[in-house]
Amino acid sequence: MTKTAIAIIGAAGERGAAIVKALSKGNFNLLLMEEDGEALKRLTASLRRKKVQVSVISCAKDACWEADTVILAVPHDEEIKAAKYVKDVVTQKLVISFAAKGTAQCQEELEKLLPHSKVVQAVMDDNNQCYLSGSSEEAVREAEDLLKLVFEVRR
Repeated sequence: MTKTAIAIIGAAGERGAAIVKALSKGNFNLLLMEEDGEALKRLTASLRRKKVQVSVISCAKDACWEADTVILAVPHDEEIKAAKYVKDVVTQKLVISFAAKGTAQCQEELEKLLPHSKVVQAVMDDNNQCYLSGSSEEAVREAEDLLKLVFEVRR
């Protein structure tokens, strides 16, 4: 069975690293992209010691092209820049936003930038519970099916 490929943009940041560590417990091919090369080296070294399949990809567009699902784990302003950059390669893909302070306005902005993607907003609390929302019930259900493997998911 082929592993689901998940691109994580902002993989070595505080939020991104927590998401990567949680997803590393699942049967996924993790495609990690992070501008802080040193932090990413430390993260990938610790994952590889645990025999987790990870690939470091230096370009967000390349990571998203290879992925089945894309996770944006960066602050909202960086998320908007990333969305503009990758919009051509995330068509019909699930894009999960883990922006720290997710609001309906942030989600609407992301959905306008990525009209042909399945955009879901996820907020993770300190107890590793993940709260999902989105304008497409199908997209939220798809995100829930994926994330419930490693998080306690709520809507």
